[in-house]
Amino acid sequence: MNLDDTDLFRLEKAAYDLAEAPRQWFLRLTRELKEAGLTPSKLDPCLHFLRKNGEIKGICGIHVDDLLGGGTPEMDAVLDRLKKRLPFGDYRTYTLRYTGVEIRQNPVSMEIEVGQEDYIENPSEVPLKPLGNMSTKLQSPTIMRACAGQLAWVATSTRPDVAFLASYLQGVQDNAAVSHVAMLNKAEKCA
Repeated sequence: MNLDDTDLFRLEKAAYDLAEAPRQWFLRLTRELKEAGLTPSKLDPCLHFLRKNGEIKGICGIHVDDLLGGGTPEMDAVLDRLKKRLPFGDYRTYTLRYTGVEIRQNPVSMEIEVGQEDYIENPSEVPLKPLGNMSTKLQSPTIMRACAGQLAWVATSTRPDVAFLASYLQGVQDNAAVSHVAMLNKAEKCA
């Protein structure tokens, strides 16, 4: 395009991977939800309800670019219309992954089960020998930041029993020793 370093462009709409793109998507999505008849919660703008004659017929939650919705057949029709208007990548029913959590619904009994089996059952144990002995301070907090973050995700999503350890390890991650990594490995084996 024969451009040089001093050329400047003005974008007409949000571009993927720019800071304003998620906000623009959220604004478009909430506009589409409103047009489809859903109203946002007064407590949480990422939660929308479909109401008819004062009754809740459906609910839709938004997390970044993931949506989770359900309800009566009226809500199913709304979601089908949204699917035609918006660029959804994947549309699933009964078994899905939402923000890293597996959600399964029995189509007969309608019971819902939540878990993180894929995430929990395949922990990546950090090899300790290359790091030194138990009292050796870690050269970089990167290992602890990643691992403590993974443990915190599980703790806040489906495993509140590991919340204390996740919080503790996040608190020491910048000054962690090999012994802290060993604690993390042990926790992942027990999860």
